[in-house]
Amino acid sequence: MPKEVSELAKTDTFEATLLAVRGRRFTEIETLLSLYYQTLREFRKIESGQKTSMELIYADDTPRDKEIVSKSRGLIPKTLQDLAHQISQVLIDAINSRDASKAFEIAEAIDFLKTFKPSGDPIRYLLLALKGVLQDEGEKWKIGKVALFVQWPVEDKAHGYPGLRRICKELDFPLESTPRQIRRRKRAKCID
Repeated sequence: MPKEVSELAKTDTFEATLLAVRGRRFTEIETLLSLYYQTLREFRKIESGQKTSMELIYADDTPRDKEIVSKSRGLIPKTLQDLAHQISQVLIDAINSRDASKAFEIAEAIDFLKTFKPSGDPIRYLLLALKGVLQDEGEKWKIGKVALFVQWPVEDKAHGYPGLRRICKELDFPLESTPRQIRRRKRAKCID
């Protein structure tokens, strides 16, 4: 599955992210309900005074981070409302067309998601989810910060996180170049 995730990441980061966390492709209604449940969890965090996922990612308290978090928090209620409307529309369409199989598909998706446990690739999931956020913001992260975020083994730090670098390269993750990489590129240009 890592290969399938990496290939999909070249063309569709969002779908690759979903495949990485789920371990399999979801049906359209499973995807819609899953997004609804995730957004509902974030909304409930806001209501209970907890930090949202974006607040955990952007925890530096810089003015820019605060702006990103504020924008994200503001979008959650609207996104939840939009997803609820889409789900309602699917159900109403099934009722109006007397499509019992669609209504059963919705019910089966609800039951499936009740007991679903992510079985995919958690590292690739976190990297792809973060990649989407960083690309939206035009940011790049240093490998050390990425390693902390995905909880990569600290013992690998001495070697420069080669395994994590390889996965980041496969996923076209926006890594900030290190001074060593910049010097190598300059030397390569001088040799040419």
